Formats: sequence, structure tokens, C-alpha cells
Amino acid sequence: MKAARELVGAVHDHGARIGAQLHKLGVNLVTPTRAAEISDEGVLLVDKEGRSTRRAVESVILAVGSVSRNELVHEVEDMVREVHVIGDASRPRNALFAIREGVEAGRRI
Repeated sequence: MKAARELVGAVHDHGARIGAQLHKLGVNLVTPTRAAEISDEGVLLVDKEGRSTRRAVESVILAVGSVSRNELVHEVEDMVREVHVIGDASRPRNALFAIREGVEAGRRI
């Protein structure tokens, strides 16, 4: 069985553009799917209907969901004049959004 490159999980935000670039590199995107098991025999994939398949792969890259963690905002908002919530504390995305929001917050201060 020929090994394939797989990206398992969800591709968010600018996924279509990234997906096209990865496809050109020979990466096979498998979404929405979860990797139930990774072993020497390959990866066991389970789709949203619960069907499972095993694939021989060279590598597995998991794109997993994230959750915003911003509890500190509520702890400090009464102690300071203003609070700027940026990056994943605002909502999970990639680092470029966090950098841009940091620059914008710096300009507002």
C-alpha cells in the first residue's frame, strides 16, 4: 500500500488557500476526520458518520480545535484603566492574527 501524506482535522479561516498550497505539495487533506489511532501500520481514521479506515502514511499532522483562555481579563479589568484582549485570548486563530491585533492594540494605547 502506497504511503500518503495526510492532514487530519479541520482547516479554519483561510483553509481554502492553505489547502490549495498543501495539495500542490502532495498533501492529502482529510476533513472532518479524527485520528483514532496512530501505529506502525498507519493511522486509523474515523469520519463524522463513525466509519473507520486505516491508511499507511509517512507522517500525520493533526489540526485540532482550540479554546480561548481569557480568564485573566476578568481578574484585572477592575485594576487597570483599559484591557486589550488579543490573539487566542480573543478567539483561537493563527499567529498572524495575534501579531496584527498586538500592533493595533499598541497603536491605540
